[in-house]
Amino acid sequence: MKHLLFIFIATALCACNRYTEQDATRVCGVPVKGTPWELASTLASQRGGSFVPECVQIDGNKAYIRGWLDTNGTEEPYRVAPYDDGLLPAEIVCDLANGQVTHAGLYCEILDKE
Repeated sequence: MKHLLFIFIATALCACNRYTEQDATRVCGVPVKGTPWELASTLASQRGGSFVPECVQIDGNKAYIRGWLDTNGTEEPYRVAPYDDGLLPAEIVCDLANGQVTHAGLYCEILDKE
């Protein structure tokens, strides 16, 4: 009986900690999870992604993934010099807890977009 109760409790605890992508916050189409480097890697490996990461900077409980916003896949690509290639400087600002990303948002100053 004790073993059965232990198995039941262990299963219940595992279910409480299970991650589902439906519940995750998303940035640039990918779920926000893991470390800032893992998020940057996921963004970089996404084919046809709208954000191309270049570097990651950690500052306390914030992380900054700096890179380029690719507007070429949009209906109206940005074509104003010096960004006439459609790539705009942008960053993803992440909130951290214990080194893990809890929230992230894309910011592009040129588009004045958050």
